[in-house]
Amino acid sequence: MFSEEWINTIPLSLLQQIREHASYQPLLQDGDAIEQLLQNKSKLKQAFQHLDPYVKQSLTYILIYFPASFFTIDQLLACDIDDVAGAELKAAVIQLSQLGMLYVFHRHRQQERWFILPQDLVSHWFSVCFSLEDHFSSIAKENTMDNDMISCDGFMEDVITILQFVQYQPITLTKKGVLPKRITHMLQQEIRSLDEHFQFVKFKEEKYASYPPYVAVLLDYSLRLGLTSISDDQLHIQPSVCNEWLQGSEQEHQIWMEKFIHEVFYPSTIYVQHLLSIIPLLSPHSCYAVADIMNQVRKELKWKDDQLEDEILTQFHLRCLKPLQALDCVLLHYDEHDDLYISLSEKKRIAMLYLQSDFSLLKPPHLQLDVQFELQLMTEKQDQQYKITKNSVMKACLAGRDGNYLCSFLQQVSKYGLPKNVEKCMMDWSRDAHNTNHGSIHTHNMHEMTSQRQQYQHVPLLFSNSCQSAEAIDVYNYMLDSQEINSILYSRYKDFQGSIEKKYLTFDDIYAYPHVIPSHWMHAYRKYHIAINVQIIETALHLHTYIMVRHKDENVYFVPKRLTKCDQAWKVEGNIKGRGQLSFHSSDWQEIKLILPGMNDKNK
Repeated sequence: MFSEEWINTIPLSLLQQIREHASYQPLLQDGDAIEQLLQNKSKLKQAFQHLDPYVKQSLTYILIYFPASFFTIDQLLACDIDDVAGAELKAAVIQLSQLGMLYVFHRHRQQERWFILPQDLVSHWFSVCFSLEDHFSSIAKENTMDNDMISCDGFMEDVITILQFVQYQPITLTKKGVLPKRITHMLQQEIRSLDEHFQFVKFKEEKYASYPPYVAVLLDYSLRLGLTSISDDQLHIQPSVCNEWLQGSEQEHQIWMEKFIHEVFYPSTIYVQHLLSIIPLLSPHSCYAVADIMNQVRKELKWKDDQLEDEILTQFHLRCLKPLQALDCVLLHYDEHDDLYISLSEKKRIAMLYLQSDFSLLKPPHLQLDVQFELQLMTEKQDQQYKITKNSVMKACLAGRDGNYLCSFLQQVSKYGLPKNVEKCMMDWSRDAHNTNHGSIHTHNMHEMTSQRQQYQHVPLLFSNSCQSAEAIDVYNYMLDSQEINSILYSRYKDFQGSIEKKYLTFDDIYAYPHVIPSHWMHAYRKYHIAINVQIIETALHLHTYIMVRHKDENVYFVPKRLTKCDQAWKVEGNIKGRGQLSFHSSDWQEIKLILPGMNDKNK
């Protein structure tokens, strides 16, 4: 789940309780919105630095074991964690949830609570807890890749191809609920051939396995974002959603893509999840050997030595990097030693192209999407080059454009204007198209349909309202609400049937019976009868917590692991916090005190 989704779902009362947390008070001025703070990485980091050391350490273990998965407290306690007591893990989970740094869910048929990190902040917490960016700077190399020679917008171009294909008329599905093979084949001819990049995609239902993998990915993306929809056994366009998507900001498109990746392409192997999660920490101006990245992550996260490096690298390459390359999120290349390198794909979009007198157009690597849409509508692609032809102009006219609009558009977005010979031919072809189709062409009303973009005031919204009526829809929320109804690929959260916890959790929610524990056990540091000592240690074992005990005239914080009776005495085994294992007998016990993290550990 992403932070915006969670913030928009929880009750205002819960949001206010989070706002009142002591850790946030120095960071909030009167009138500041907690919604912005919970998505402000800098302020979240400042709040985190003031938390107890065991809370910080617990977050590192959550990142190591559950970076992108739901988990229960019992699952966290079952992990191989020796230097943090179980009760400290519990208390840390509560404190992180109280801060809105960890999201809480509950299942209707089960009483246990489930937790998950905000997925759009996972890379940020990796940076905070492990300082990975500093380590990556030591392995960064100058990016010598010629990005201009790479198709940096191929995925978006292919999505637009799908939208324009469906725009002319809805596509009727077969009895099985899939596109006819003839339509699928026609789509394949219009898009890039990238099936090998998606060989490991999982389909939601067996019937969708008939789709070529890349066609399935494109259809799923358009359905998941609500750009298209399925109703009455037909695939339809959603004009208002498409308009919003085409005119979305770079940040909005990044969020939509991250959500799509997290839903569909996140790997199941925990070590590969680590590698995928840290990609946003790479510098966009450098390139990195993938093996070097893995070695740094492995060292910092203390991966187990028995994991096979080659297997992890292969999974990361085939299940993550290849799809991300096809989605235009990363660039991959091999050096002279055949080592794989990665760099981030920069996407600062511009709204300008180059129109030449031979009717060909040259476009920059990252053209603004609404301009890209019009470009694809009014041109044909010949040998990887866009060209205006009579057929392409007639196609644009069938989609509701006319000669005046097409020429006005090109005049606005062409860096050197519209050549006279191109303008004359386009006007002639437009008239031919209009005469051929008589009155069937519905041109845009230039006044009503004008875009709000200030760069070029006369570019209309790209889908006419005459295509299909639809209310304006927030793409991000539409994506969240429609993912189960409209999707083709398997969603990794599909099997999790739960809802957001709307209660503000407290420490009473993790300690089974704190109110029936004698208060002096937690507040008085004193000697007890041997029988009481045994009860205190049994309580500590049950709650996965620790005790403060005087052992050989030294106060130690001891995490009991096992209590056994030896003859007439008792033996306890466990760990001294920060010092390793220890065992001692009841004859060695002196003063003792039960510690419950979050309740009486401040004055321990």
